[in-house]
Amino acid sequence: MEGGGQDSQFRPVLGKSGDQTILREDVALFARAVNPFNQERTVTVCNGMYSRGTYGAVRTLTDAKFRNRNAGYLRARFGDSASYCIVTRLPIINGAAVTPDWTRPPAN
Repeated sequence: MEGGGQDSQFRPVLGKSGDQTILREDVALFARAVNPFNQERTVTVCNGMYSRGTYGAVRTLTDAKFRNRNAGYLRARFGDSASYCIVTRLPIINGAAVTPDWTRPPAN
């Protein structure tokens, strides 16, 4: 990586249950940038390694319990920045993605 930064890899966490592979934790990307076709608008990308990661990224700003808290985090962290992205780990509990709370420190 240029500029003295660190290379990091973000991978989902898989486990085994008998002979089945189980997704235990997914990785999601939430990115917002200026729309190249309309400079007065933004484009938002929500993506995951698996569909549950994508769903979790979408839920960060649509889940009624977390949207205001997560939107506040974005305002505090990025202010008026036109472009930013967040890589988030999200646990999978009983096959369902847990909506990330960006205000909580990451678990180690």
